[in-house]
Amino acid sequence: QIRSALAAGCTDALPEPAAAAAANAGLVSITADGLDEFEETAVAEQLQQEQQKLGIDAEKLILTVIGEATPGALTVDPTSVSFGVTNVGYPQHKTLSLINQSNGVLRYSVELVDDSPDSGERGAAACEFAAPTAALLAGASSSGGSSKGILEDCWVDEADGIVNARSTKLLTLTLLPRRRGQYKFTLNLRASSQPQQQRPSHTRSSSAGASSSVSAAAAPGLIGIAPSSPSTGARRQLTTADASAASPVAAGTPLRSSTSPTAAEGESFDAAVAGGYDVRSREGRAALQDKPPLAVVAVTASAVFPLLLITDIFCLGLPKQISWQLLGIQQLNKELCSAVTAAELQAQALSDKGSLTNDNAAALLPPFEVDMGVVAAGQVPRSFWVQFSNNGALPLAWELHSYDAPQVELENWVEPARPLTQAEKERAFIIDNKIFDLHPHSGSLQPGQTEQVCFTFNPVREGTYQLPLFLRVKDGKQLQLQLNGRAVAASAQLPLTVRGSQSCVLAPVPLGELEPPLQCYTLRNGGPAPLQYRCVCLP
Repeated sequence: QIRSALAAGCTDALPEPAAAAAANAGLVSITADGLDEFEETAVAEQLQQEQQKLGIDAEKLILTVIGEATPGALTVDPTSVSFGVTNVGYPQHKTLSLINQSNGVLRYSVELVDDSPDSGERGAAACEFAAPTAALLAGASSSGGSSKGILEDCWVDEADGIVNARSTKLLTLTLLPRRRGQYKFTLNLRASSQPQQQRPSHTRSSSAGASSSVSAAAAPGLIGIAPSSPSTGARRQLTTADASAASPVAAGTPLRSSTSPTAAEGESFDAAVAGGYDVRSREGRAALQDKPPLAVVAVTASAVFPLLLITDIFCLGLPKQISWQLLGIQQLNKELCSAVTAAELQAQALSDKGSLTNDNAAALLPPFEVDMGVVAAGQVPRSFWVQFSNNGALPLAWELHSYDAPQVELENWVEPARPLTQAEKERAFIIDNKIFDLHPHSGSLQPGQTEQVCFTFNPVREGTYQLPLFLRVKDGKQLQLQLNGRAVAASAQLPLTVRGSQSCVLAPVPLGELEPPLQCYTLRNGGPAPLQYRCVCLP
C-alpha cells in the first residue's frame, strides 16, 4: 500500500504513523510529481523494511491497470510500393514511413534483396539519361552507411538509423532502372545489429545522502524507455528485462547500464539491445540476423524505353507491300523494339557535348537502307507517307535530322573553317536543293497517338543520291537511315526490284503430273517509261 501510494504521489493514502516515521528517517521524499529523488527499487526495499519494523497492517488497495495493444513496436507504411511503368535511366522516388509505436528509441536496419526475374537484357548496356545521376549515386553511397540497403538499381537514403519514441521517420526509396525489364525487390526492416558503446552504470544520490546504483537490461526490441510525464529536472529512465525469459544472456546479468541525459543536453538515448540479444557479441548479432524481419515491403516496377514504330505507309502508284519492302520497314521496326546499345549511348554522349558530326554518327551507328526507288529527273517527285505510332506506355519525342544541316542559316559570304570533303559537298548539295526532303522533322506523341511523316525524293538531275539521316527517339533508340534514290531520263525502261524479288522459287509438284499448276511471278515497271520485256528461260 505504501509503495503504491508513493508511486502514485498520493500522500493522503498513507497512514500517519508510517508517513511520519518514513519522513523522520529521511527515507522518502514525496512531491506532486511522485518519486523524483529516488530509484524505485531502492525505495521499495527500504519501505518494506520500515513497514516490518512499524508493524503496520496495510489495507488492500485495488489498482486498475489499463494498457494499449499495438501490432508491433516498429511498422512501415506502406507495405507495398509500385513505381508503375517508368523510363529507363531516370530515377524515381517513393517515401516510406517508419512508425515507432513504443515508448523507447528504436534502432533499425534496412536490407534490400533483388528478386527481379532473369531476362535476356541483363547484359545490355546500362543507360543513365538523367544529368544528376552521378551526384545522386554519390549521395546514396555516402549517406546509407550499409551496403545491404544499397543495390545497383535501388536504395534507401538512410539504411541504418534510429526512430524516436512515439514518432515517425520518413525514408526515401530511390529506383534507378538502367536496363529494360521487370524489377522486383524486397525491403526487410530489422532491428539493428550494430554494437553500441557500453555506458557506465548510473549512481544517484538522495537528498539525505543515501546512494543507490541501478543497472538493468533493456526491454525486448527497445533501447530506452521514455518518461511518461515531462519534467524540468533530471528525470529517471529505467530499462528492465525479464530475467526469466529465454535469452542468450544469463538471467539477472545486465546487458548494459543506461541513464537519461538532461533535456538541456539534447542527446538521444539508445542501447545495444534488440530483441533480448546482446548485439555487442558476435553470437548476438548472428542470432539477430536469423530472426524474421520486423516488416517486409514489396517493391515492383516496370522499366521501358519510349517505343516508336512505323505502322502504316502509302505511296501513290505503288502497292503497300512493295512500299513496305522498299523502305525496309520490317527491319526498322525490329531495331526500334530492341534495347539501346552501347554505340547509341556513345553517340548520345557526343551529341550532348556538341561534338558529334555526321561522319562520327555514321561510323558508330549501323545503316538501314531506305530505298526511295527510281524517278525521272526534273519531273514529278515520289513521296512516301509514313505513319509513326507510339506503341509504348510513355510519352515520346522523336527527331529526324542530319548533322550536316546547319542549325543557323549562314550568309553567302560566310566560309567554312576548313575545306569540305567530296562526301560533304555531295551531302550539302542534296540538302541545299532538297533532293531528299521530309516534313515534319520532329514531333511528340502520347501513348497510342500517331503522326504522318512525308518523305519526298525530288532529284534535279540524273544520278544516284545517298543521304544519311538519323532517327532519334529521346531517351530511347537512335538509328541511321541511309536514304537512297536514283534519277534517270524520262525514257528509261527499268523493272522494279525489291529485296528478295530477284529469285523465283517454284512450289514442288508431283513427278509425272500431266497438268501441273500454274505459278506466277510478278514483274513490275520501276521506270518512268513503259517497259518492254522478253523472258529467256535457260537451264
